[in-house]
Amino acid sequence: MASGDTVFSSDFGKPIVRLLQQAVQSIGSTNTALTFGTGSTDIDTDSMHSETVNTTRITPTKAGYYLFSGTYVTDLTTAAFIAVTLGKNAAVVQPRAQIYHAVTSAVKTVATSAILSANGTTDFFELFALNSGGATNTKVGSGFNSVFECQFLRAL
Repeated sequence: MASGDTVFSSDFGKPIVRLLQQAVQSIGSTNTALTFGTGSTDIDTDSMHSETVNTTRITPTKAGYYLFSGTYVTDLTTAAFIAVTLGKNAAVVQPRAQIYHAVTSAVKTVATSAILSANGTTDFFELFALNSGGATNTKVGSGFNSVFECQFLRAL
């Protein structure tokens, strides 16, 4: 923040979560919720994620509109379509991001984001991935981890 910038009280206490996948996970050709278990929580200001129970979920604790974003990273070694999408209460929501990778020797990534509403109690959100090249593992380490983030924007 530069000298002279105004800070509003509404800028403080806004819930945020950032999860980095720490364990390799097999992803196939159907929507699969990415897991974010032990050691995956980079930021969680309002206890919206558990590393031991329902490890695929972010459950906002404050009713409002949230910006969700996610990146799926795979070490897929065949040419294939890979896709990522967000889910609310186990149902896929738009938009879905998909990309075709013809290169067989590089780490592959695809990302998505959306503004979604949460009731602050029971609504939960997940990051789903799939690929058309058969079951393959997510990439973990060397800065290539899959990421799932959530940022509170404003009350309902």
